[in-house]
Amino acid sequence: MFSRVMSSLLAGRGPLWLSLAALCLGAWALTVTPREEEPQIVVPMLTVAVEAPGLDAEQVSRQVVVPLEKLLAQIPGVEHVYASAEAGGASVLLRFFVGEDREAALVNTLSPGGVLLHGSWGRMRHIEPGHPRLGRFPQEDV
Repeated sequence: MFSRVMSSLLAGRGPLWLSLAALCLGAWALTVTPREEEPQIVVPMLTVAVEAPGLDAEQVSRQVVVPLEKLLAQIPGVEHVYASAEAGGASVLLRFFVGEDREAALVNTLSPGGVLLHGSWGRMRHIEPGHPRLGRFPQEDV
């Protein structure tokens, strides 16, 4: 029964015209659909590097990375927080939402109203470079 229905549908010129119409509509859709060759998608990212001299990777993870991840996740606009710990230091990458303004992301992170200048982490920011609690950062990084 199915084969008879299919053969009767395919015997006429209907499938040919339907295929041609679909091909023409597809070509028309390609010409009117706007597109960019290289879209400008902005995903602001910020890396926070922390030195912890004398600590092994597990201690850095427990004492530095976990509290810092919780603190940085509170920043407005942060989508994901990625961190890695190694002996003597850690690196935390903040990925903001797509389209978030880069300057606004930096301001939200580092400004007096931002998270990094409040609480104990903020007090550490104002310690002179080379202080034992901070480790040895170049002057321009502090």
